[in-house]
Amino acid sequence: YDKKRRWPAAWMVALVIPLVAMFYIVGQERGSVRTFLDSGKIVEVQERTGFMETMDWANMEFFEYLVETVPRKTGTYGLFVDNLQVFTEPVPRKLWKDKPIGAPIKMFNLLDYGRPYGFTLSLPGAGWYELGWLGIVIMCIAFGWLYGRAYSRFMRAEQTPFTVMLYCAFMMSAVVAFRDGLLLTIVRQSVFYLAPVVVMQLLVRAYGAAEPKSAGALPVATRELDPAGSPRERRRRRAAQAEPS
Repeated sequence: YDKKRRWPAAWMVALVIPLVAMFYIVGQERGSVRTFLDSGKIVEVQERTGFMETMDWANMEFFEYLVETVPRKTGTYGLFVDNLQVFTEPVPRKLWKDKPIGAPIKMFNLLDYGRPYGFTLSLPGAGWYELGWLGIVIMCIAFGWLYGRAYSRFMRAEQTPFTVMLYCAFMMSAVVAFRDGLLLTIVRQSVFYLAPVVVMQLLVRAYGAAEPKSAGALPVATRELDPAGSPRERRRRRAAQAEPS
């Protein structure tokens, strides 16, 4: 990005390929990796599944399970109280011996009505879980506002390499956030995904290294994003200016 190259250099590609291969091997052979790191005995359950038959592709089935279960069987919605886990999650169990597993307050337990192991809510599923159709509207608006706000701030900001990397790391996590649909997921993964970028920037400042020059705000964004009003207001102003007097 800093050197304005359209494609990564050959040495970058040569480095990425073995890293991707290693990531794949670790993902497929987690038991072997754990055994190598820990001499303890590990018992694994092997399941034979075909292409796109794993739990990673089951969000539609999970959503159907939610609609079928909540609130017809549970008798109530989640009412957003499970988001309190954002505040309890950082507390170590050594300091809180009776720390609850998961959310500190649960309106119900989905495992009492089925066996949704590997379950992920998805954004619309989380909305239904919390408050039905109204919950879907609230969650989608909140999700859109959060990531739209991040995009808007980035487009108006100075385009330094640090800003670009921070933005890219955050926006790439939107896929996982949509799959899980939880506020906790956004907060948790942001800490882990953004931490390396922040640490790198702190090291640059600590050692007094010269930061790369900013590439400047994107020209199109600079012209189109007018802090004076919303897009709708700008369209109305342009339409009014175009009308004959």
